Amino acid sequence: LIWAWAISTEQFVNARTWMARRFREQAQAPVWGRAQVALQTGDTRDMDDLLQTQREALPIYNRYDIERAMGLHAEALTTAFNGLTRSPDDEALYDRWRQHAPAQAASLESTLKSESAGSFSNFSVGQHAQWPVKQGLFATLGWTRARQTSGDGGLQTLLTDTEQLNNLGLQWASPGQNGALTLFQRRELGTMHGVQLSQSLRLPYGLQWSTLLDSGNASQASPTLQIAGAEDSLSTTLGVQLDKRLNLQATPAVKRYYSQLGDDLGRGQSLDLEAGYRLRMDYPDWRLRVNLRRQVFDREDGLSAGSLQRYPEAFQQAVSAGTLSTTNYFLPESSTSWGLCLGMGENLGGQSLQNGFSRGWRPFVDACLRHDSQAGEGYSSQVGLAGSVFGRDLMRIELQHSDGLTSSNGPGRTLTLRYRNYF
Repeated sequence: LIWAWAISTEQFVNARTWMARRFREQAQAPVWGRAQVALQTGDTRDMDDLLQTQREALPIYNRYDIERAMGLHAEALTTAFNGLTRSPDDEALYDRWRQHAPAQAASLESTLKSESAGSFSNFSVGQHAQWPVKQGLFATLGWTRARQTSGDGGLQTLLTDTEQLNNLGLQWASPGQNGALTLFQRRELGTMHGVQLSQSLRLPYGLQWSTLLDSGNASQASPTLQIAGAEDSLSTTLGVQLDKRLNLQATPAVKRYYSQLGDDLGRGQSLDLEAGYRLRMDYPDWRLRVNLRRQVFDREDGLSAGSLQRYPEAFQQAVSAGTLSTTNYFLPESSTSWGLCLGMGENLGGQSLQNGFSRGWRPFVDACLRHDSQAGEGYSSQVGLAGSVFGRDLMRIELQHSDGLTSSNGPGRTLTLRYRNYF
């Protein structure tokens, strides 16, 4: 009873110590308890011993989880498949299979997106494919074509008929870590090449660490940068899961902004802090979040004489007269903002409903109230539906709406349709 209480209250180190003392001179500890303690404390030696000597005695959930933790992905999927063959209505086992089986399969995803922000609008279509190279390693290939328009005469002169984005990459994952490397090419005002590298690690004591390095990627700092600019960035996120419900995370970032014609515009630094609390663990998994952001911009040279020729004549005259700064045209003012958010749909059996496989159709929502020192009061909202159409696929329909955000010049709306087929 004491041992079961220690496990249920997540005191796994105490449970392991008590188990060692209690059963040192008696019969071996119950298999289910050993398995649960070994999984939660990361005791790979004991997990290996359980698989070697007690495989058939292990409860099927523990066997699956241990095989996954030990990197035996094929064996884990076989365990789940055999279990579901015997008990097709076993939802707990199905949730485990649903989380991991699609991640081992090849897939093709198509995306349609329509977005608007004030006078700016964008419609894009794209496809993204991934296929396994070997266990834990995937190759990816994708393309996007977009058409942008703007009611702002100055922005309209910077728009091309079609924006093109092509990318090629690798993704890797193993227990406790995952990462990706992507090379891409953008064709707008000019042709730009970029790279994105990301890596995440799960550390002891509930810590998670991730870093993201971007070069030549699109910028969302302002409408002008989104149309005619780019950025290099480096960010690192450190999070801690204090218990099943409460988590904290901090993300510092540094960025460099430049025009698509190569003009240095400035630099930026930001710090994002967030605290989240799960009001409910299982779906519908309501979660409350509080976040704080501070971002600072430092302006630099601005547009060169050659780049300035691409802008409207009135704009050029204002710059020549000194009444307009080209860097101010691209970079917003420094600001501090905070938000209070309530969302549902992040956790369905341990996996995000929005990105993971689900044979049933389920809604997800997120709503935030925000205050920004420059833009004032604002809000953002998201509502969507995700599920399977034919059984081996995932469709996601999502609508976003926002107002009062500094990166936009008016109310913003985005409608996205994604369809992914596994094969």
